[in-house]
Amino acid sequence: MGTVYLRDDDRGRVLGHGVRPVISALHTTNTPRRDQMIRLHGPQQSRAARCLWMLEELAIPYEHVPLDGQSREERRKSLGKITLTGKAPALEDGSLKLFESTAINLYLAAKYDDRELWPATQAQRAHVLQWSFFAMTELEPHIVTLFMQKFVHTGDDHSEAAVKGAEQALAEPLDVLEKQLAKRSHLLGEQFTAADLICVSVLDMLVMLQFSLEGWPKVNKWVSACRDRPAYQRSRGAP
Repeated sequence: MGTVYLRDDDRGRVLGHGVRPVISALHTTNTPRRDQMIRLHGPQQSRAARCLWMLEELAIPYEHVPLDGQSREERRKSLGKITLTGKAPALEDGSLKLFESTAINLYLAAKYDDRELWPATQAQRAHVLQWSFFAMTELEPHIVTLFMQKFVHTGDDHSEAAVKGAEQALAEPLDVLEKQLAKRSHLLGEQFTAADLICVSVLDMLVMLQFSLEGWPKVNKWVSACRDRPAYQRSRGAP
């Protein structure tokens, strides 16, 4: 059984297995009915963490099913009942079943947001999509290479050439972000949007990899500010 997070507006608290304070109220439109609870499947130490952050930003009721204690094969079997890939994260929202963390986050923002995570204009939404694809295609592949070389390929299959190649390749998209953030606090301006959440969710792995962003001070400041958001902290288990 996962942890259920429900909003009780009379007391301003989250109800479930443990009680947490909630910073802002639920939406009055598109809020999931209690008999159609959003369920997010996947361990917190996986890409499911990206979706937990989005759910916390939206402050909507959801159930997290972490699948803790299951072997990799058991987890794939459980998730295979929900999505074709059998991989985390997997989202259930009523009859909808969805996989891929970025697709899940864009869907959630578009359906449930009323705080500019999903901007009002088509042009701004196009830029959210642009930066989301940028994160997936320009940032994540190189970061995954670094992750694999540091934590998986630790024996004879380790390649310093692959590490150096990934670090060099990563510099280019980081330069792009540095330029974009030169005159604004967030990717689309002064407002935190789904674009920031999705990009920083990917860059988050660099902290674990101890990859320094000192050469990109604007990026470093932006990542730190996004990670300091209360919703991010709650998604990582902070009270």
